[in-house]
Amino acid sequence: MATPDELPAGLSLDFQLLFDATPIPYLVLTPDFTMVAANEARLKATNTARDQILGKGLFDVFPDNPADPEATGVTNLRASLMRVLQNKRPDAMPIQKYDIPKHGDVNGEFEVRYWKPLNTPVLNTAGEIIYIIHSVEDVTEHILKQQATEESEAKFRQIADAIPQMVWSTLPDGYHDYYNRQHYEFAGVPAGSTLGQSWAAILHPDDLLRAREAWEHSLATGEPYESEYRLRHHSGQYHWVLARALSIRNAAGEIERWMGTCTDINEQKILQAKLQDAQLRLEGALTAAEIGTWTWDIQADRVYADPNFARLFDVPEKIANGGPREAYFHAIHPDDLKAVEANIAEALTTGKPYQDYYRLCQPDGSIRYIHARGKIESDASGKPAWMPGVVLDITQQKLAEEARLRTEFQFKAIVDSNVIGILQYRYDGTLVNVNDAFLRMLGYSREDVERNGLSWRELTPPEWADADRRSMDSLQSRGSAEAYEKEYFRKDGSRLPVYVGAANFHDAKEEGIAYVLDISESKKAQLALKESEVQFRTLAENIPQLAWMANSDGQIFWYNNRWFEYTGTTLEETQGWGWEKVHHPDFVEAVKAKYYDDIVKQQIAWEDLFPLRGKNGEYRWFLSRAVPIRDRNGQIVRWFGTNTDITIQREAEEALELANRRKDEFLAMLAHELRNPLAPISTAAELLKMVSSEENIVKKYSEIIARQVRHMTELVDDLLDVSRVTRGLVSIEKDELSIKEVINSAIEQSRPLIESRNHALSIHLAPNNAAVLGDRTRLIQVLTNLLNNAAKYTPMGGHIALSMEVKETHVCISVADDGIGMDSELLPHVFDLFTQAERTPDRSQGGLGLGLALVRSIMTLHGGSVTARSAGPGKGSVFALSLPILRKEQEAADEFPAAATESHPSRPLNILIVDDNADAAVSLEALLEEQGHVVTVRENAQSALEEAKHLRPEALILDIGLPDMDGYELSRRLHGLSETKDAMYIALTGYGQAHDKILAKAAGFQHYFVKPVDMTSLRRVLSAAG
Repeated sequence: MATPDELPAGLSLDFQLLFDATPIPYLVLTPDFTMVAANEARLKATNTARDQILGKGLFDVFPDNPADPEATGVTNLRASLMRVLQNKRPDAMPIQKYDIPKHGDVNGEFEVRYWKPLNTPVLNTAGEIIYIIHSVEDVTEHILKQQATEESEAKFRQIADAIPQMVWSTLPDGYHDYYNRQHYEFAGVPAGSTLGQSWAAILHPDDLLRAREAWEHSLATGEPYESEYRLRHHSGQYHWVLARALSIRNAAGEIERWMGTCTDINEQKILQAKLQDAQLRLEGALTAAEIGTWTWDIQADRVYADPNFARLFDVPEKIANGGPREAYFHAIHPDDLKAVEANIAEALTTGKPYQDYYRLCQPDGSIRYIHARGKIESDASGKPAWMPGVVLDITQQKLAEEARLRTEFQFKAIVDSNVIGILQYRYDGTLVNVNDAFLRMLGYSREDVERNGLSWRELTPPEWADADRRSMDSLQSRGSAEAYEKEYFRKDGSRLPVYVGAANFHDAKEEGIAYVLDISESKKAQLALKESEVQFRTLAENIPQLAWMANSDGQIFWYNNRWFEYTGTTLEETQGWGWEKVHHPDFVEAVKAKYYDDIVKQQIAWEDLFPLRGKNGEYRWFLSRAVPIRDRNGQIVRWFGTNTDITIQREAEEALELANRRKDEFLAMLAHELRNPLAPISTAAELLKMVSSEENIVKKYSEIIARQVRHMTELVDDLLDVSRVTRGLVSIEKDELSIKEVINSAIEQSRPLIESRNHALSIHLAPNNAAVLGDRTRLIQVLTNLLNNAAKYTPMGGHIALSMEVKETHVCISVADDGIGMDSELLPHVFDLFTQAERTPDRSQGGLGLGLALVRSIMTLHGGSVTARSAGPGKGSVFALSLPILRKEQEAADEFPAAATESHPSRPLNILIVDDNADAAVSLEALLEEQGHVVTVRENAQSALEEAKHLRPEALILDIGLPDMDGYELSRRLHGLSETKDAMYIALTGYGQAHDKILAKAAGFQHYFVKPVDMTSLRRVLSAAG
């Protein structure tokens, strides 16, 4: 308390005691706004002490919140004080937002406060102002609660307007104070016209009394309200609705209001009425004309059905006239059949009428719902003899019922999906039961709860323990607790701010029920309110999209800088509807129409896809979206939109479509190319069977078969090469090579094709040779492919030119022709897999479109490159290779050693062939015997092991894929026999991958051949063994 010396003159000690005791905050100011006295209530309200404020200027101690650029507290208070000085009368100010510094905060932060100030002058005897008494009422809590209530009300109205049903609420006395938008749209009446008791004006007069009595009963008893009546539709007709309402009670159990809905069930009512009428007419027709009836001779098991009954059960006329009962069971749904049989058996046992509901499966896959009725008639001995019956098709009724149940379920799902968490708690912390909304808030699943349980005490951070304790004390003493704010731990460790209210069960202190309201969005909204327009625009300027904002009528008034950077326009050019000038003329009208319809007319979120012109004149594709920004009343005040560049995505999709087309074309080519050699092979084989005694003819057709097999082998090798390329498994074995020797070998391989098409081949090689580091086989493959392509795609009698030039670091080889050429669209893709020029139906050029892709891959592995150019269709093509030089060679190409010539076996060998493919084994046996070898064939591993012991073969040719054990294991076992450990082991298989060769080597094979076997190479290997 202040001492008398600290008080203004004339303020006695008794008045000081009174001054400090009053709960209203008071501050005494001099006319220059210096603070000279403050009561305890003032110091407490502002978190200050007297030595901090007395003797100092009011606005020096209590400035505006520097973090709030819109703060007006100082300005408004100064203006009020100036009015007091001028008028010498009290000045009552409206509620003001005047933040105060946080107590003890070293960072200068402020806390939000709302005040209701009153400034009163103190005059001396001369009528002059000597002091101003500044009193305030802290209304912060009231204002914040009012804001929260307004936000909650706005959210409720937004949710209610989104629900398909009509939603309404009343006060406890039944006064209707709210209807949602669907109600007014349904009735076609002005908003507010049905408030109060005016709702009766749109009810059907015949339903009014019944509906009013039910409503008054619920108001009197608090029981849930439910009634069906007719409401006048905006069309002028009356629609049936289902009205329901529940009371909302406070913690004391008193009704605070009623919440209700009206669901349009008019179509269901009409359908039910029609169904009832149809059932009556159907039963009458069935009774009069015996339509849809059956008579079952129980003892003879014969059913006599009319055509309609037979049609429903899909039985023919012959069966319908006395067929067995089981003939009808095939049409009954499998899930219903057992129940049908059981109900029939019960009727037979008890003699009671038969009645059943089940489903029939129709031939078209549809389901019919059946109501079947029958009556047991007994013979003279009392045994069941006959059962006449009738079936009713109740499909429409069943579907209508299911539709009604779906509607009710959907409504319940909407109600259950609100943001209110409900939990049943115990005092010890156990959560007995929780709803899905609560689990969703905290990130838990129902399985988590069932497996580990949940405790509200463990979910609560320790700093909220006191708040929980106060709430539990209130629950223990009064049975209920005021709602309070706290936090829960989420499953991921983060925190969720909530409001919690709770009440114990009746006469229970250890258990009760609580509601939990997620206020995280409210918290975020409070923080968001502190953000300025500058922060928003900073964010908008840094997103990768083009961004813009429009008024509620669709007129754009703002763009971010990325828009201007991309379009090269100004705000003056593109504001309003000026943006259409950067749209493509082929799309702009459709874009404008959809934009106007979605944003201006329907006022729904807008999304569209279109090209926009950049400042460089090029168009790029954008995915554009706009969403509405609404005020608290749900009215759209502006639109926020973005344009996202998806050009790369569209190009990728187009590329994927192109790749799919090429794949399909390749598969068609592959089928054609593989069938081509099969035809002459098949024909030649048939001819060999007919003329096998004529040696010349046999030789001729054998050559055809061998030639076509080689062709198929080349196709399969190309496919394997492509597989290796696409998986990155192609490997090369580099040696020092003469480039001229490679060229000569390639020309030697391609010359037969070139000469067969009467082409003129010109060769121009540099006088000096060059050495490269490379794989001889692969480089020959590259050049052979280019020469063969030139021969195939050049009309008969054309010209092909091969040239070689040695530069400082590279050797360049080109293959040119005057053939069909390529257009500009094909050139960029000519080295892609499966790419070929336009094909003719006869596929006379052949090929799979793999060669050039292999060429590029092989050149890349050698550190080289390949390019293609053409002046257009019909103007020929040029393919150019470039390889790095190892060193320049001056020697002529013919100075390199020649390729080894084929050798012949020095003597016949004793050979054992093991292959489960009898045709392959016998044909290989014949070829080897023709060369003079002694050959034995076995079809499985076990017989081979037994044969090898007394045969003592010098060479073994083993298939890998044998039925009883694979060739690797057979090789290992044969190596363990003394009779075969020193023999030559040759693997013969259809597997040709690199890892297969490694497995074969590990199993003891010295040689590895892929089917079909190359006989030249096999003769060379056997020659070495002899």
